[in-house]
Amino acid sequence: MNKTLQHPAAYAPAQAEEEAPTARFTPAQRTLADIIADLSKPLPDRLIQHKPRRNKRTGQERQLAFINWRTVQRLLDLKAPGWCGQVTTIALSANRCAVSYELTIPTADAGHVTRAATGTDDEDDEGYGDPITNAEQQAFKRAATRFGLGLYLYDRK
Repeated sequence: MNKTLQHPAAYAPAQAEEEAPTARFTPAQRTLADIIADLSKPLPDRLIQHKPRRNKRTGQERQLAFINWRTVQRLLDLKAPGWCGQVTTIALSANRCAVSYELTIPTADAGHVTRAATGTDDEDDEGYGDPITNAEQQAFKRAATRFGLGLYLYDRK
């Protein structure tokens, strides 16, 4: 499988600040509900990328919407300052790797809240990057989705 990505224009944090309903915050200044509400809002179209994906069962191809991991990082910096993340597990099999990732966000009302997710990639993938890095990026983005970031992209239209 070849991963062909469309690269958007460079992300501009100043523009994101204008579009974000909140200003910069210090860590643990915001409630969990406020952070999730901000992260759950739809993103400007220019921050969404698309790549073709073929359904293995039906063979039908469609465009898969996704957010680049750098954009996720910048949005977390803006809306959930003080966040931290770590890879907790790397598992390798015959030709596949899996990564588990934990994302922790400090909040004013619930302390440090952690959500975890996994990501995988094929070792024989001819796309960009190595399989462990790709799996880590996927796990990081999925962990951020557990706080609402880009969750609406999973809704079927």
